[in-house]
Amino acid sequence: MSINLDSKIPIVIKKDKFINYVNFNATEKAYLINVAIVNMKIPEKFISDNINPNRNTNISFERQADLYDLLNSAIKKPKSDIVVFPELSIPTIWLPFMVNFSRKHQISLIFGLEHWIIKKNAHNFVVTLVPFKINKFYKACFLSIRLKNYYAPKEIKELRKNNLQVFTNPKLYHEIFNWRGNRFSVFNCFELTNIGHRSELVGKADYIAAIAWNKDINYFSNILESMTRDLHCYIIHSNTSQYGDSMIIAPKKREMMNFVRVKGGINPVLMKARLDINKLRLFHENENNDINDEFKPLPAGFKRK
Repeated sequence: MSINLDSKIPIVIKKDKFINYVNFNATEKAYLINVAIVNMKIPEKFISDNINPNRNTNISFERQADLYDLLNSAIKKPKSDIVVFPELSIPTIWLPFMVNFSRKHQISLIFGLEHWIIKKNAHNFVVTLVPFKINKFYKACFLSIRLKNYYAPKEIKELRKNNLQVFTNPKLYHEIFNWRGNRFSVFNCFELTNIGHRSELVGKADYIAAIAWNKDINYFSNILESMTRDLHCYIIHSNTSQYGDSMIIAPKKREMMNFVRVKGGINPVLMKARLDINKLRLFHENENNDINDEFKPLPAGFKRK
């Protein structure tokens, strides 16, 4: 199915059995992009207060100030093209502010909303905000709110302790965004454990953004490092800072693969890296090219086309 939202809006959405393709048909191309991960603490108390009917979601001035500082850092040189926050990091009431920031500053934001409670149903959403311009002048923003495909066992247990039901999507799917000449997809924490879903993206993405609130960093580190090799793309992963292992990695030798890898700290901070999309694509076209031997060999069966 193909949906053209408006002849003046440069977006086309195509759907197949598992992947929704969101294509931004703008002429703007960026093959050298600045990506950023947010290293911030999401305390368990923030999550438990939000799902407890007898408590209030934390929307304190201090928490707002931390968010403003992070977003202001994204604007500073080198300006970020994409910023990735952890899972469950943004209160639902702040969603309009995030959309407006993305639109105004033309920065893509990827983050997890705190559980959205509707009639005893708990929703875990990953939000992808993709800015664009109409007629090269009017600023706009595409909003994707995707329900988590798989909830972690402990997450389900905590929700049920608060008499909440886990709301699941009857149709599991992922998205691929074709934006500024690059293709990327987004995973929400426990979704990463599905090897079948990961394999569906082989040869289809330049980079993968992964959000998490996850204690089992050794297991997920193994998945992410394998993923960057198996999909042969960049990985941008943001986890809550008390557990860490937030990273920006590439399919390179171990001593060269980490652009950024971080854990801890008492202050929220934005860590930036520059990804060369064109260099990776040239390697995909001809991995025997002598001028570009910094990447690991392509995996067997890689869809070079």
